[in-house]
Amino acid sequence: MAGPVVIQVYPLSEVRAQLSGILARFRREGAAAEPVVFGAHRKPEATLLPYATYERYEALARQRERLDWALSAAQSVRIELPGPFSPEHDRKVSAYVDGEFSAAEVYQRTVAGHRTPPPRPPGVGWQRELLPVLAGLAAEDSRISDLRAHGSANGAAAVDRWSDLDVLVTAVEPAEAAEDLARRIADHVAPVFAASRSATDSGYGVRLVLADLRRVDISAVPPQSPGGTGQAGEPRETTEPGHCQEPGGAVAEIADSFRFDAVLAAVKAARGDVLIGAHLTLQLARHVLVLAMLLRDRDAGTNHHRHGGSRWDQWAARLTAAPAPYDKAGITAAIRFYLTMLDEILACWPLEAPSDHSPLLALLDAVDRYGAGEDAQPCPAEGRPGVAG
Repeated sequence: MAGPVVIQVYPLSEVRAQLSGILARFRREGAAAEPVVFGAHRKPEATLLPYATYERYEALARQRERLDWALSAAQSVRIELPGPFSPEHDRKVSAYVDGEFSAAEVYQRTVAGHRTPPPRPPGVGWQRELLPVLAGLAAEDSRISDLRAHGSANGAAAVDRWSDLDVLVTAVEPAEAAEDLARRIADHVAPVFAASRSATDSGYGVRLVLADLRRVDISAVPPQSPGGTGQAGEPRETTEPGHCQEPGGAVAEIADSFRFDAVLAAVKAARGDVLIGAHLTLQLARHVLVLAMLLRDRDAGTNHHRHGGSRWDQWAARLTAAPAPYDKAGITAAIRFYLTMLDEILACWPLEAPSDHSPLLALLDAVDRYGAGEDAQPCPAEGRPGVAG
């Protein structure tokens, strides 16, 4: 059996005196050069080694970290889906461990083989078809006395496939009634991909992006008088996403806000509204930076930081590689870039249920294919059913 390795420890004074010679030897021998260990009282405290050797150690450390993540993920999957992994899955994990792609890409490539085809944008006229369905769902709630279309869906302007469906709900307990209606929509119409909530001067609003890419905006107001119909006030955000919450909830809310803003940005690009589309796309960078700030808080155990210098500061520099979102193609390209950044940073703080971005990706593909050139068709208001009080 081989004996223990004997390490020669040099005093600091000797290393300092021979530093030029040590550096010259490192240049000659490269990664094959023996490192120099030094410290006080012959106790090893630090090591000098060629930079090429340091790079190898760093690469091995990153590979080990990736391997640990892959093993942990595999154990979680086996709890849900017992049985051996396929050779294709093993090749994906091996490529991930070797650094060929990120953890987010491993997830996306793995679930791609198990998900249904991505949704296609809804056809023209979907708002007219969905309105009576929403009226029927609202009729199940005794608090709701009226549901009707308003905004563009009420015939004030042409409605195309990119339009949302705005509904005005008159109800006692407007916030609770709106949230319950949103839950019934998710249960009976389509799952919710992203949502946004806000208070108004006189009520409450819930904006939904469904997984099939239909968008429904619910404005709920109380009755003004017996048998009367309220009016929606100007929306105002209740709180900024990520504020006044426990960290895990804040991360989930910011991720949801990211998806919602990304959908709106893509729709604006489809309609050729580059001004608002660019504004919303740049907001995505802010969401990613807020997540980095929360992760810095988690590592430091505080949200008070007088100076930078943490490992999370790199995210500001990384976002400079985003495509410029100042035309339609730039907006969709930037959304895809920021979506990759979102997945990567969320891998540092995994949520209970990783997001399926296929609705957003399908929407971006549709915007790239069709743009704003589709025919807008009017969606007449006549015959719009309400809910009898």
